[in-house]
Amino acid sequence: MNILRKIFNKYTLTIAVFLFFMFLGEKHNVRQRAKYKHEIEELEKEIEYYKSETEKINERLKELTLENENLERFAREQYLMKNPDEDVYVIRDKD
Repeated sequence: MNILRKIFNKYTLTIAVFLFFMFLGEKHNVRQRAKYKHEIEELEKEIEYYKSETEKINERLKELTLENENLERFAREQYLMKNPDEDVYVIRDKD
């Protein structure tokens, strides 16, 4: 009988209800928080990736706008542009 009183003590019941809602509650339980934390970490990695890509693109843009020779080289490489008296040969790797 003494064991049952300890089990159904008001403090024990309060702690049990609290733990139930912490782990199995509707919206704000521990599992959801862990899931959200993982999503946030993934999104932060994505943000860092896009920031570094933006920096690279801005450097490339600055390089292209400063000198005409760089712009011409870029156009020839990326868009296969050529002068009227030139022939262009495209060699591609087997990837």
